[in-house]
Parts: sequence; C-alpha cells; structure tokens
Amino acid sequence: MKEKNSENALFLDDCLFDFLKEPRQGRIHGIHRRALSLDCGELITFFSENEFTPYSLVVPVADFRRLPLSPSFEVNLDSKEIRFEKIAFDLSRAEKISPPFPEIVFHPRRLLRNLDYFERYVEGFGRFDGYRLLQPRIMEIQESEDYSSLMGVGLGLTPSGDDFLMGLFLALYGFSCAGFELPLRKKMQQTLLFEGTTRESLHLLSMARTDRFSHAWIRLIGSLFCQESLTIESEAWKRSNVSQLLKRGATSGTDTAMGLIHGLRRGFAEMTGRRL
Repeated sequence: MKEKNSENALFLDDCLFDFLKEPRQGRIHGIHRRALSLDCGELITFFSENEFTPYSLVVPVADFRRLPLSPSFEVNLDSKEIRFEKIAFDLSRAEKISPPFPEIVFHPRRLLRNLDYFERYVEGFGRFDGYRLLQPRIMEIQESEDYSSLMGVGLGLTPSGDDFLMGLFLALYGFSCAGFELPLRKKMQQTLLFEGTTRESLHLLSMARTDRFSHAWIRLIGSLFCQESLTIESEAWKRSNVSQLLKRGATSGTDTAMGLIHGLRRGFAEMTGRRL
C-alpha cells in the first residue's frame, strides 16, 4: 500500500483546535488555488498563507488544486491529523492562534480622523462593482434597520451583500469592545435571517454574530478606534496589511470595508447624536 503524502500544518485557529478534540468526519466542500474548505458540521478552511478566520488552519501548499483531491472526497479529522485518501495534514506541531482582542477606548476625534482617512483610501482603491449593486438597498434600509435584504446579493463564494454585513458586524463589535452595546448590534444578532446565500457566507456570518472575525480585520478595527493618527506609514496600518485586506476575493475586501465604514458612521451618529 502506497504511503500517504504528509504535510505539516503551520498554524491552527483556536476554534478549530477545540472542535477537533472529538474525532470528526466530513467531505471536501471546495478547492481553490489558495484555499481548501471542508464541510464537517462546521466549515473548515485551509489557507496557503497567514490568513486566520474561525475554524481555519495554515499549511505550506502553493496551490490546493494540484493536490490529489476532488470535491466530495471524504475526510477524517482529529486533534492529531486531517486525513484524505492520499494525503494527510499533521496538526501535532501547529501553533495555536487565538484572535487578538482589541482593547478599545472611544476617542471620537481619533475615530473620525482615522475613519475619514480609511474611507478615502478605500475609495481610491476601487473594485466597487459589488458594492454598487447594494447601494439602492442600503438607502432603503436606513430607517428600518432590517439588513436581511442584503443577504446573498451578488456573486461569488461570499456575495457582496454578505461581505458588507460582515463589515457592519465588525464595526458594531468595535463599539461593544469600547463598552457601548448599540441597539442595532443586538437587533442584527437576533433578527437577521441567515438564509439564501452560500455555505461559506453562512459560516462566516454565524461566526461574526458571535464576535469571531478574521484576525486582520480585528487588528484594523482596533487601530481605527485607538490610533492617534492612522496612515499608510504607521506601524498599525502595516500590521493590519490593509491593501491585502482590500484585495481579497473579487470584491470581498472592498465590500467588507464599505460595511465597516457604514457601521462605524452609524454607530458614531448613535453615540454622539451627530449625523455624518
């Protein structure tokens, strides 16, 4: 019998570490150049570079499409290894990564200054094809605060509407970390309809509802609230790797950024009574 090819996992998200304390079984959900996803009750995602989301791991694979894998292949998982028919990923030496917790203090002037700078940067970055589809709906939502109509709007693994909602959840999480529980956050957590979109989006949005986000986005929200002056030359900007965040997916990065900007401006208005 031919020995399996084995790869060492480099990093492991702490959600996945806890999830794999019990043996699991599942199937391959999707194979992409830089990512591989498994449907095992939760959606587990392999990345080929240091990108951390809930239930993710990083492995040294240049192109997942070149591996001896196909959609619907069965997979077995436990705390030591993830096993396919011809390849396995060793988890024993992987470093467990916990998401950063942003220690946020609400400085209105800092937030406004940094948000204005970030918004100008995003506008100059471009890639707004997805966001333009959302704008009429967002205008209609302003009064009702029912964002369910954005779910599943757009194309791709994570449609533009879902990416926007991810950014909005992130903004409201930032205010929560600063000690302010805004009514919109509670309303979205309780009433947003999680249906009519892709498996990937449902997974990420369900995590966002419980305050689990990509680590890079968490670092950015902390910087927007707390940095004295956030610019492309600042260390905080470089740590957040903003340009790489915006490049994600076809338009996912900018769609998420626009949701973040929208949520921060709505939250600021609710906190201060000032319309922005």
